[in-house]
Amino acid sequence: MCQPGGPDPRHRRAPGDDGARSSSPPATIDARCNALGVHDAQEPVNPYTVCKAAGVARRILGDENTMQAFAYSRPASVTAAAAAAAENAKIIAGGQSLLPSMRLGLAAPEALIDLSAIAELKGITAAGDTVRIGAMTTHAEVAASAAVRQAIPALAELAGHIGDRQVRHRGTLGGSVANNDPAACYPAAVLGLGATVHTNRRDIAADDFFLGLYTTALAEDELITAVSFPVPARAGWQKCKQPASRFSLVGVFVSQGPQGTRVAVTGAGAGGVFRVPALEAALAADWSAAACLGVTVAADNLNTDLHASAAYRAALIPVLAGRAVG
Repeated sequence: MCQPGGPDPRHRRAPGDDGARSSSPPATIDARCNALGVHDAQEPVNPYTVCKAAGVARRILGDENTMQAFAYSRPASVTAAAAAAAENAKIIAGGQSLLPSMRLGLAAPEALIDLSAIAELKGITAAGDTVRIGAMTTHAEVAASAAVRQAIPALAELAGHIGDRQVRHRGTLGGSVANNDPAACYPAAVLGLGATVHTNRRDIAADDFFLGLYTTALAEDELITAVSFPVPARAGWQKCKQPASRFSLVGVFVSQGPQGTRVAVTGAGAGGVFRVPALEAALAADWSAAACLGVTVAADNLNTDLHASAAYRAALIPVLAGRAVG
């Protein structure tokens, strides 16, 4: 259960909300949704609300099943994929976010570059104190990996509860991290473990990678090739999920290891995944659930939506951190 002491936000899901997610909507869709009164233009645009609104607008306008034409390529190497990344082309990994966005009319790329044929982007290796996971490795493969389960059980646990079986067998680590959905699970693990994101150009520390809602340090034609996770002395993961989409209303990843004591939160921040220094300090002094419950998290800059208020999410963060510690 996700209750820290108030009403369970899962019972606040609006009828017909299927949990669809997307990147920033075109102004035309946003204007149509405002005209239909689906969301309040005076409130900050929330990805959940916009996706629902766009779906309602498209149904009313009679074009909900329309998929626009686009060029498609399936390169066999990272070099070829990077070369194919042109203006208004989109990289597609598992397609679990991009394809629904295209169907809703929230994304309209002229070309898709499919990474599924690039063997060098797949696989898991554990060497010394690091687990390296290829960008095109699926959530199901991470969850089932003996190497991950032995070295970082919390990461395997996280991967094993992303979405449903179909999402876990199609969605990929690299796709999730590059998309940087504000309620996705993997960004919390990457930031919470102090991982390194490897691209075809450089290595990027987790603290420098996530820049805001659906925004990362990646350049337009830069591809994630792998993510390296330092093996912690201890780590844990807990999330309160939205039951339809299984995205995190709040998810908390905690770890203590080579990168110090780290606490990363997804699903709650208005700017996406973030760290909580107060919880990190408390756990550095005393790795216990009691230490977490003694920390108050401010509701400033947290999300309020139809699922939960900012105050609810603020109260939930130390509770989930304590559960993650065990």
